[in-house]
Amino acid sequence: VVEAGVKSGALVTSRFAEEQNRDVFAVPGDINRPTSAGTNDLIYDGARPVIGARRFIEDLAAAGVPVKLQNLGSAAQARGLGPVDAAVFEAVRSDTSFEDIHKSLAMPARDVLTSLSRLEVAGLIMRGAGLRFSRKHC
Repeated sequence: VVEAGVKSGALVTSRFAEEQNRDVFAVPGDINRPTSAGTNDLIYDGARPVIGARRFIEDLAAAGVPVKLQNLGSAAQARGLGPVDAAVFEAVRSDTSFEDIHKSLAMPARDVLTSLSRLEVAGLIMRGAGLRFSRKHC
């Protein structure tokens, strides 16, 4: 379930799937958006969170769904980024603080800041207030 309010047909269907012992996946959403309340509740109640395409496909493969993992690449690899920029790009999500990006990477802060600047100039991310970063949807 990608997006669902608290009273949604998608939630009815997902509850039916749970009753049939089927896996239910949900994309986490902004806690302040009513259209994310249902999906966030599903995750709270035990649905598998979908936090990236690769992990989602790996979860499907583990459940016995035939997939070809060798054809998957990260978004950073698809953009031809070098290893440092690729790692920093992968750490940036929606409205991610510099502190969170830096903590998730084992590299000096100056290297992270330099990479963030390159990614911003390349048009892949945008800087928000208070050293917060988000990916641009390209």
